[in-house]
Amino acid sequence: MKMPVDGITAVLFDWDFTLAYTLQPEMSHIERTAVLFQHVGIHYPVGDFRAARESLLADIALGRIDGTVKPQTRREIMNFYRQMLIRLGHPDTSRELAYRIYIAYGHLPTTLYDDVVFTLQKLCQTDLVLGILSNHSTTVRPVMEKVASITARHIQAYQASGGRTVESLTLVGGTSAFPGMAEVVQRYTGLPTSVPDWPMFVTPLGIALSNQRNEGMD
Repeated sequence: MKMPVDGITAVLFDWDFTLAYTLQPEMSHIERTAVLFQHVGIHYPVGDFRAARESLLADIALGRIDGTVKPQTRREIMNFYRQMLIRLGHPDTSRELAYRIYIAYGHLPTTLYDDVVFTLQKLCQTDLVLGILSNHSTTVRPVMEKVASITARHIQAYQASGGRTVESLTLVGGTSAFPGMAEVVQRYTGLPTSVPDWPMFVTPLGIALSNQRNEGMD
């Protein structure tokens, strides 16, 4: 029999450095950043990363650039990576490379802290809903990118064969409800991409029928 917990219905855990640590727990932030960049083929001494970060923090403090000293959102983290690339003197400082670095973090080795399994087992004996929050899913994001790459390839083939110019995309179906799906597809295709409020209830056949009816009303 599960135990009720008065006044609490759910417990949400942050993943990184709450339930698990990335690489080694004793590594500094700068050392971890250097290893992350190495995963995408960017190799600089740790000292260069330290100097780049100090320069970045100073510019933020003085108001020379927009940013935060503790990036949390995907946009903030990607901006941090771009600014680091600039200060490292790397020839590629594009958003595309910053996004690759952002994705790579989700593929770094992680290890659960010693008391995590015991704690979660205890919580499973209650009526609490449990959840994990993470910006770096290694399962959902590759699916998004696969869908995006297939979409981009078919659009290119369609237009190369003389088809009409595709000006924008609307994603439908349950998969498109994943946060960030439209952003990934737009990045791959270069086309404005949107998702309706209830994408799981919209089907390609329904869109075609709706369009046909609208044309008949004109």
